[in-house]
Amino acid sequence: MLIGAVIPLKILSKTKSRIRKEFSTLEFNEQVDMLSEKLFYTVLSAVFFSRKVSEIVVATSDPKITEMLSHLHIKSYFDRWTDLNLIVKDGISILRSSGCEIVLILMADLPYISKSSIDQLLEKAILTDYTTYLMVIRSRDGGTTGLVQKPLGITPLFLNYVNSAEEHINYATTYNIPSVIVDTEEFSFDIDTVTDLSEFVMQIDDDLAKLIHHLRKLLDKAI
Repeated sequence: MLIGAVIPLKILSKTKSRIRKEFSTLEFNEQVDMLSEKLFYTVLSAVFFSRKVSEIVVATSDPKITEMLSHLHIKSYFDRWTDLNLIVKDGISILRSSGCEIVLILMADLPYISKSSIDQLLEKAILTDYTTYLMVIRSRDGGTTGLVQKPLGITPLFLNYVNSAEEHINYATTYNIPSVIVDTEEFSFDIDTVTDLSEFVMQIDDDLAKLIHHLRKLLDKAI
């Protein structure tokens, strides 16, 4: 069973209004844009090394990203829409033409995602007896950080605003599509607000401090 993934790459300083209205300085935006790239590489790496994903397509308007993807033999397409639904629809069309039967749609701002978490998620979609199936990956504010559709395009919209996960479930219920909500830290923590950004940076600092402390203990023993 072929599984494809669509990753719409959006730059945080340009798309996250709750971040943009708090800080509008050039220096801040440059730093946040660098973080956007790092988050994207985290998500891309997890999907790329997943044992379940056969093909990846990325929506981007950044020529540097497009060139990097071509070296990895990953398809990309020009992000020509402002509407996320149209961006995702283009990606699904590419995967459908490649024969994919399941699609993972995943936002590019998930710092804790991993290869194993993606494998476990997709394994559930593969093993289900349902011919149509929808998995809604819920963020901490009730939004949507991703969808798994079996088959491709069973829902016409990808909604990712606050409390949108429940709307996906309601749609599935209306059209008798078996569905489930996925709540895990690796998928639910996304960067939408300055508070999210601060929490993420503090977590990095904590992890780094623990690593340094551990290394110092090992070095003390060695010396």
